[in-house]
Amino acid sequence: MWESSKIEDELKQRLESKGSAGDALWGRYISARTLLTEQILPWIRTNEANLTDHGPEHIRNVLDNAHQLLGDTTRLTTEELYILCQSILFHDVGNIFGRVKHNLKINSIYGAVFNKLWLNRQEMALVVSIGRSHSGKSSDGTNDTLKDLKDDFIFGSKVHVQGLASILRFADELAEGPQRTSTYMIETAGFSNESLIHHEYAQITSVSIDLGGGRIALTYHIDIEKIDFNDSASLNNFCDFIKYIYYRIHKLDSERRYCKHYSSLLEPFKKTSVFITFWKGMEALESVASPIELDDLFIPGVDSKDIEKTHPEYGMDVLIPKLQKLSEEME
Repeated sequence: MWESSKIEDELKQRLESKGSAGDALWGRYISARTLLTEQILPWIRTNEANLTDHGPEHIRNVLDNAHQLLGDTTRLTTEELYILCQSILFHDVGNIFGRVKHNLKINSIYGAVFNKLWLNRQEMALVVSIGRSHSGKSSDGTNDTLKDLKDDFIFGSKVHVQGLASILRFADELAEGPQRTSTYMIETAGFSNESLIHHEYAQITSVSIDLGGGRIALTYHIDIEKIDFNDSASLNNFCDFIKYIYYRIHKLDSERRYCKHYSSLLEPFKKTSVFITFWKGMEALESVASPIELDDLFIPGVDSKDIEKTHPEYGMDVLIPKLQKLSEEME
């Protein structure tokens, strides 16, 4: 059973204040949400069994993230809030046809949800364009999917399309964590080898939106109990996983800076804080390295993309020997 999110509760309250026209829009939203969460989103897993979760719980997660990013939804007009929520509902539905170019397949699902009697092509154009921009390529083949979006209108109100798309895209990037995977499936080799690393990453990740502190806080809990530091295969797999974590940290921080460029509503988020704790079974290792802070400062000549260069204590040649020593001391 769906439990409404705060952003939906606020949307409902604002639409109801508009009388019958607002009631109709709220009914339209509920109709879409009911059909998607009952008949489409839960079935994505049948076609893409190895994906991390893209079902109703993921949509709820993105809605909650959008609310936390905004802090105050009155920064959006009622019409913008409605379009944002609809766009979040629809942004991942294309996965029902397969992961490849899923962002380009929203329109067919939208058309199926709202038959000809309910179809609003202006709303469709906004929901599809905002939803598509959360991933994929732009018209010029780059990853800058937000640059071509232009302000538009709906129900007589202006819509800042780039801003809404930025919020959706960043809220989606932040929707990561154990809720998107299954520990049982990981431990029983229920996922393909190619997708396993994505599930292992979700399993150890916690994302917090700290609006008051102007940051995104990433926390990782990594268990090294099963790592054999004297076995090259085991050690190489572990190093690959750590480097994948670094890649995901950089990706998230890049999205923070990228989306903020296109939305002043995201301006408060000036840094990404990273906390990594290593465990051996039920015991946490003593502090291995200091937290990582990634902000908007760019120093010419410094490779800000490489955590191992900007934070040498996280380099494999420093980190691995220290972890091995601490692990041996705990035996």
